Amino acid sequence: MPLSAVEAATRAARAKAMPHAFEPGAFFNGVRTVRCHLAGLIGADPQDIAVTTGAGAGTAQVASSLDFKPGDEIVLVAQDFPSHDATWRPVADRYGASLKIADFDTPEQIPERLCELITPATRLVSVSHVRFDDGSRLDVAPVASACSRNGALLLLDVSQSVGIVPLDVADLDADFLVGVGYKYLMGPWGTGFLWISPEVSGDLRPAPWNWVAQNVNSFSDLSYVTPRPARGAARFDAAQTVGPFNINLAAWEASLCFLERFPQGMALDHTQNLIDRLLEALPPRCRRLTPTDRTARGAAGCFAAESSDATADLYTFLIRKKFSISARNGRIRIAPHLLNREAEIDRLIKALRQWASL
Repeated sequence: MPLSAVEAATRAARAKAMPHAFEPGAFFNGVRTVRCHLAGLIGADPQDIAVTTGAGAGTAQVASSLDFKPGDEIVLVAQDFPSHDATWRPVADRYGASLKIADFDTPEQIPERLCELITPATRLVSVSHVRFDDGSRLDVAPVASACSRNGALLLLDVSQSVGIVPLDVADLDADFLVGVGYKYLMGPWGTGFLWISPEVSGDLRPAPWNWVAQNVNSFSDLSYVTPRPARGAARFDAAQTVGPFNINLAAWEASLCFLERFPQGMALDHTQNLIDRLLEALPPRCRRLTPTDRTARGAAGCFAAESSDATADLYTFLIRKKFSISARNGRIRIAPHLLNREAEIDRLIKALRQWASL
């Protein structure tokens, strides 16, 4: 998180120590500001966005709001982030739906493999926009088109792209977007969002909703007899998404304001330059796993050694050298941002060559 977000969290914590110093109406304001910032990032209407505690929470809200029947198909991608399988496999088991998994050899094959599995029986396709394990970016257009032709819904997890890859809901043509706030949106853990296309919002079945989401400005406005949820996606807001005492929301709002200071695409260009610098200099014992084409990848770079054991050894070697990297699905991932410079990449290249010579 940027320092401004840490300071905002501190102010929120102090406010919780002095709640009598704030007007009661302030209790209902925090989530609305965050919703507007998120809408600006993805080209959406604020009323179509719910503020959640993470991408998995948003996916679970979608699952609780859809009807399934025996014979319905749910399509996923092999080795995608676990939240997809963790959400939709129990749904398939509960309703007798069929879970279909798109296998692939290279990430470029994923759109084709998905389209091969989408049929008129397909109820929903759930897939990551940018994969966590190789940094590849999904070509959404053919998948969205196949879903539209067959009457299927499309859920995109944009956790690895939102905040750094420019996104517009109109271009993506998905029905649902879910994302986290703690990655490229630079917020704290326990933050996320769900965007629901207005074309499908009215078809969702009633689901449990946050009691605060009544389009009210004070506690005296709350209905205690026949409460009704706010129109739009706000009814899916996570519980306790209120201000000014919510430390997570206060920090996240500051982070979103920080991001708005930079032109869209600036951070992506910078990080991709750094990733190219690294991946083009990999020693012979390492292989690049992130696509060369910039339009086919996100902001992270992934590579591996000649075997799984060697990759694990390389990861340990780099951790001991104090590099902040991740081991993901048998790969090593780096995720530079605006604070990183070429000198740091060059230091990593030097370490890789040192390991390769051992």
